[in-house]
Amino acid sequence: MTRDKNLFLKLAATKCLLLQLSLCFCATLGFSQGYFPLKSGNIWQYWASPGSFYVRSLRALGDTTLNNGLTYSKLMQDNPAGIQYFRQAGSRIITYSTYENAELVWGDYSKTTGDTVARNYYQGGDTTVVLVLYDQIGRVFGRTLRIWGFYERSVISSTFVLREITDSIGITFETYEAAPYDDSLAGALIDGKQYGIITSVSHTQSLNPTSYQLLQNYPNPFNSETHIKFSAPESEKISLEVFDVLGQRIELIFDGLVEPGIYEFTFTPHGLSSGVFFYELRAASTVLTKRMLYLR
Repeated sequence: MTRDKNLFLKLAATKCLLLQLSLCFCATLGFSQGYFPLKSGNIWQYWASPGSFYVRSLRALGDTTLNNGLTYSKLMQDNPAGIQYFRQAGSRIITYSTYENAELVWGDYSKTTGDTVARNYYQGGDTTVVLVLYDQIGRVFGRTLRIWGFYERSVISSTFVLREITDSIGITFETYEAAPYDDSLAGALIDGKQYGIITSVSHTQSLNPTSYQLLQNYPNPFNSETHIKFSAPESEKISLEVFDVLGQRIELIFDGLVEPGIYEFTFTPHGLSSGVFFYELRAASTVLTKRMLYLR
């Protein structure tokens, strides 16, 4: 609970100053209701704060209409693998939870420091309250933007999550109580423009493959990292793994659901000796394997 109390102490200490700065800057720079970018093809990549290792990527795959009749942007996450659904309704940022079978409000661009944003209701009777912990102006990827810290706290357990959402960028920081690390946005591809550094994985949606294909890694041989590209013709759960010559798994590069398209991952060996390795793409009815050479 110490971390929880410290957050509220920060809120009390900075509330008035941040509110004054926010109102002043917003009037000067002409900020409107805020924009949560959900265009198909957008990518967000997160590293553990302060940038020590890769955590996860989110990719916007396009719009879909769910059973409630509303349209959401479909986002694929690679770690843990899964699909998230988001929409912006006016100034509110809303996600649809397939587990809860309900909409949850994550933020509201019209709110400012100290405001209550929403109450979210969960199965089992739990309720969370979303508050604005801070509302300020800052520099994000070289741009002067408005930044909100949305703090969601459970009424029953007092556990919390803090999500920092930046106008026109999206979620730039996220942390949970007792989380071993914080997720910080390291790079993004927003509406066709890249910010920061995007590494490890890319996805091309413009191509529509008709079969599973696993391409030869490049470069090959390699001594620091190599890229592995494959195509998927359908929505399917797949895995991409690396094995040594004895058949022992060295690394699970990806394990999750993909949409039709062409994907590229980066394999960076750690602590391996030079030698021959194999990478394998596995789907429900397909197993493809290729050989690569690592020169340390």
